[in-house]
Amino acid sequence: MFRSAKKLSPIAIDLGSSAIKMLQLEQAGDQWRVLAAAKFEYPPMTRRTEERAPLTLSALQTMLKRYGFRGRQAVTLVPNQYIQYKSFRLPVMPDDELEQVIRFEAEERFAYQNGEGEFQYLRAGEVRQGQDVRQEIIVMGCPQEVLRQQMELLEQLRLVCMGIDVSPCALARCFSYSPDGVEHDNAQVIADLGQHCSTITMVRDGQVIFAKTIAIGGNTLDEYTAKHLNLSLSEAAQVRRQILQTHAHPQQSARSLDSEVLDAASEATKPALEQLAKEIGLCLRYYAVTFRGVRPEMIICCGGESYSPTVLETITEITGVATQAGRPLELVSTQSIFSESERRGGLLEWSTAMGLAWREVLQPREEQVAC
Repeated sequence: MFRSAKKLSPIAIDLGSSAIKMLQLEQAGDQWRVLAAAKFEYPPMTRRTEERAPLTLSALQTMLKRYGFRGRQAVTLVPNQYIQYKSFRLPVMPDDELEQVIRFEAEERFAYQNGEGEFQYLRAGEVRQGQDVRQEIIVMGCPQEVLRQQMELLEQLRLVCMGIDVSPCALARCFSYSPDGVEHDNAQVIADLGQHCSTITMVRDGQVIFAKTIAIGGNTLDEYTAKHLNLSLSEAAQVRRQILQTHAHPQQSARSLDSEVLDAASEATKPALEQLAKEIGLCLRYYAVTFRGVRPEMIICCGGESYSPTVLETITEITGVATQAGRPLELVSTQSIFSESERRGGLLEWSTAMGLAWREVLQPREEQVAC
């Protein structure tokens, strides 16, 4: 079971592809509340890492100084675009032997040169392959250079790194656990629909059993919108951002778009959304074949692209599984930090940051990740 172990969470730093989000929690009696939160959005056309590096450092320095964060402990993650996920099915074996086999197999199956990849793994569970019992292992790989840059960034900020996480683990923590130690024992599917890509995470009994990145996200939808409406990419991104902001802040009297523009933008993104939904359907099929048991009854959607009702409706229509927008901060008090309009919108883009903040607060009975 999980138990509350600290009264102050580390500073969670979610380095997303379109924005940086920072979040810190504080325990007041039996209630957890958001102590501090800050968000920096990159300029829409600033997509390359080398263009963002100085902006990232400057933005983090400003947010740490201005928004009431406490302490120097921090947790961050490897951005989704740098992570590869592969499933290995291996015989049951002792832990030390398992790690050696995973390292050997990973170096063969991942496309890193000269030992430049860093690998970690999750135990998904035991599965049957014919008459044999095998271990389903989720292996994650990323370039060592990315981890080095992450550590250098925290050192420049004079922060103490408590951990570098991955999105599936943070999302599972966000939606599967609560501070009172209650774990959801049913199967969950979490679709994190982001700017660069979408990450599908499947969780059972609080453990990640499947993770996959799909190369369809907000950037893809911007490109489809630009082509269909004969707009520049920056103009298309602005149209879509305005649409999403209207749903994210439902009480604000934001300038409304012409209904024809709304319909045209929805029609433009339809092929990409249908392809995304089909990919999610394949993930569900893999789960059903590999892990026989409870069928997920709901797909929890989070991330900035989940504000669009069209996205959720398309996923439901194609997969045949109901979808709902997640409520990542529903278990903590947010009144002093977020506006009523933001809270009504769901704060969907804060899911990963919330899961990162829980990392050092919630102490699992077993470590699922080999670190």
